[in-house]
Amino acid sequence: MNNPKIGCKLIQLRRSVGKRQQEVADACHITRQALSNYELGKRIPDMEMILRLSDYYGITVDELLR
Repeated sequence: MNNPKIGCKLIQLRRSVGKRQQEVADACHITRQALSNYELGKRIPDMEMILRLSDYYGITVDELLR
């Protein structure tokens, strides 16, 4: 499965807060490679990860997914 839309959103969010992939990955308790796969649209985060990412960025799940 491929979902470039959420990946682009994750890249935009990360860049807007001035963080490196490793910093976000550490805060969300995942590997940098996993975050990279989400950002590139190679993998789709599961619901738990969507919740973690939305909490990390201070946005709602709806904002993350739309």
